[in-house]
Amino acid sequence: MGWGNGYRNSGITRIFNYEQALAHFNDTKPIRGREVECRPLGHRDRPHFSIKLNEQQEVECCEYNHQPAVTFRPNGEVWIKPSWTSVSSCAFIEEVLGIGSSQVDYKIRIELASGTFVVPKLEGLVIKRDPERGNNYHPISVKPNVVHHIKRGVANNVRSQYADVFGYAHGYFKLGATIPSDDEQKELFGFKTIVNEYGDGTKYEYERLNTPNWQYSNPEDVEAFIAMMRSDDPMDKYKAIIALRVQLGTWRDFNRTYKEVLQVIDRMVLSKHKQEVFKEVEVPAGVVRKDIHGWAFEA
Repeated sequence: MGWGNGYRNSGITRIFNYEQALAHFNDTKPIRGREVECRPLGHRDRPHFSIKLNEQQEVECCEYNHQPAVTFRPNGEVWIKPSWTSVSSCAFIEEVLGIGSSQVDYKIRIELASGTFVVPKLEGLVIKRDPERGNNYHPISVKPNVVHHIKRGVANNVRSQYADVFGYAHGYFKLGATIPSDDEQKELFGFKTIVNEYGDGTKYEYERLNTPNWQYSNPEDVEAFIAMMRSDDPMDKYKAIIALRVQLGTWRDFNRTYKEVLQVIDRMVLSKHKQEVFKEVEVPAGVVRKDIHGWAFEA
């Protein structure tokens, strides 16, 4: 895997409990010369993996953005809440806690003695060792895991209400689907300034095209996209299609772009009516199943 060599030499050792985490924090000297205190979690030349003590006396194990991914609490609980749903976050969890972790279906899963559990993106997952069950980690207050099934008849009826939206996309590609030049894209969308601030206080500033970044699960994004596609101004419709192609990053491949743009439009339409198009089916605790329609509900 792409992160393999870096993580195998990260210097991070497994932390068994809060007491060990606190001792690790106290025994680690801060790196000198930093405006913001930084105590490395592993090797001292890997400061992007750090360890902190917050005001609640919780020990925070942080990854790349200096935000906690694993937090040890004085009462023995461990809060797992990485900033990203990524393979690197899974590897970090494995190294710190010594439990299996993987990214499947755009979600982070962890393997515990009592089963496989999803780590909710917004609230995270709290686990704790249970002396009566082999002193293994077990989840606390598990959020029920659900999958979404599509009501095909309802979905087809919804699609038929947006024949004009699909029709414009088909017509655009039928006419050649030329992509505007870089200068034309700049005129269409303009620029926006992005400022990234890191844990050590440093900032990185750059400019990028101000194209929309629509998400299926965000109702405001869905409404904005459909409003542009149904606008009386032809330029709004054109900008919506171009923005999709730029977002997908596949505009040089005509056939692939054609299929993916239509798929995105289809998902936008279904997401707008997701409460009537999909139904929730609860999965037993400790069991994880692929949620092929989860894209409409992921925050």
